[in-house]
Amino acid sequence: DMGETAAAALAAVAEPGDTQVAAALLPLLEDAGSDVVLAALRALTAVGGGADVAVAAAALLGHIDAEVRLAAAEALPRFAHARDASAIAALQWCVNDWRETRKVKQACTKAAEALAGGDA
Repeated sequence: DMGETAAAALAAVAEPGDTQVAAALLPLLEDAGSDVVLAALRALTAVGGGADVAVAAAALLGHIDAEVRLAAAEALPRFAHARDASAIAALQWCVNDWRETRKVKQACTKAAEALAGGDA
């Protein structure tokens, strides 16, 4: 898939903090394909990002693929600011969703605790 290849290529050449690469990767988080989204998330984790990446990662907690939701939960504390109320709320929604897998709920709980400073 071109998106997956592009994300991997960008991750390979990017330096941490490269805002141009982060901006190029961001739209790939909205791709329908799980492989593309996962590749973009991995690349963004390597490059770094700001509040816009945090918002996109929080939105991915509603993705149809559990693997994407897990990766988003694990990545969210890297992008969101400490005590980011909307990120914590998205993570808590994930924890309370009866349809969610145990593994994803655990990742969401851990991420919410990290963002809340240990008292989620």
